[in-house]
Amino acid sequence: MLEFHLNELERKVFEESRHFAREVLRPFAAEADRTCDIPAALLEKPEVVNFMKVYIPLELGGGWRPSDGGDVYDLANSARLRLILNEAGGYGDASLFIAMPGPALAEPILRAYGSHEQQRHYFDLFLHGVPKWAAFAMSEPNAGSDVAAIATTARKEANSYVLNGRKWFIGNGSRADWLVVFATINSDQGQFGLRSFIVERGTPGFRVNRILPTMGLKAVRVSELVFEECRIPRENLLGPEKISLRKGGLQGGLKTFHVFRPAIAATGLGVAQAALEWLEEAAAQDGARHSLARRWREATDRIENLKRRVHAARLLCWKAAWVYDEGHDNSMEASMAKALAAQVVMRVCTEAMEIAGRAGLSAESPLERLFRDAKAFDLLEGTGDIQRLTVSKSLLRH
Repeated sequence: MLEFHLNELERKVFEESRHFAREVLRPFAAEADRTCDIPAALLEKPEVVNFMKVYIPLELGGGWRPSDGGDVYDLANSARLRLILNEAGGYGDASLFIAMPGPALAEPILRAYGSHEQQRHYFDLFLHGVPKWAAFAMSEPNAGSDVAAIATTARKEANSYVLNGRKWFIGNGSRADWLVVFATINSDQGQFGLRSFIVERGTPGFRVNRILPTMGLKAVRVSELVFEECRIPRENLLGPEKISLRKGGLQGGLKTFHVFRPAIAATGLGVAQAALEWLEEAAAQDGARHSLARRWREATDRIENLKRRVHAARLLCWKAAWVYDEGHDNSMEASMAKALAAQVVMRVCTEAMEIAGRAGLSAESPLERLFRDAKAFDLLEGTGDIQRLTVSKSLLRH
């Protein structure tokens, strides 16, 4: 049954990931935000190199090893452990955490549809200590949340597929050594004509058109990708070419959302935790005689309310992860968690800015950066409106 306390392994993951967030990610957060990139010094740290293996299954050479050595743990097969890790990542710096090298953004779809040979080959790239990235390319300029409207095409020619189209707002797209691309092989079939393909960097016809400017999460370097007569081998198709309507097309992409949505929600809650912590520390340093400390005392009820909201959203994320780990459909719970967490992180950061006043508005304040990052969580992995639509459909269906 669902537990509301952390077991020994979960506590160890919590402590280790918090240490990684505070001591490894956070010192580079301001530089990453200013340069819109991952600082080179961060990529040289052994903790970052080891992080590439976290989302790879143990049987494929991945896993998570605590800093004190000992056993290697399989975080890739536990949605709840992912939540713990993701919340800590958001607490350290969400932008850098999402931008970290590794297969995380494409791993669920590769595991859902990739053959054993495909998984071994593409995960193996992350096991040799050199920073590498993978990406997941579904959104398009005219098909953001409405993924059934994807217009990128895949035309079969002999033993190849030829891709044509554009992808939009693709996280780590400009860095990716390989990425999973969704395209339609038959537009008349709608969502059931969609298939996913692996495209490697350097493939003729594939290029990064530009890095898109964003308000927050700047280190992620979301990109516009272009495919022009991009020819890839038949072996790069994920899953069989002909699949049943019940299991085909868009369903592969939706499976990734069931993992990503609670995880990205937890990352947002980490941002909210960081904002509340900064506010508490700033008020303590300000001293009882100054304005921020006075506003803090006057806003005690508001702060406690925000903490309750964060806690409630966290429990909903845990419920979504538990349902997934139990092998059940968690689409409704995942969308509930994502929709609520996005609202909570935005409210926390907004009210924290109001309480902090001028101290929070400064470009040198971490709170200003957290506020800009917060809005992204309503958009990542489907907007809040899409989440609420998914929940309403589930309620009506059941």
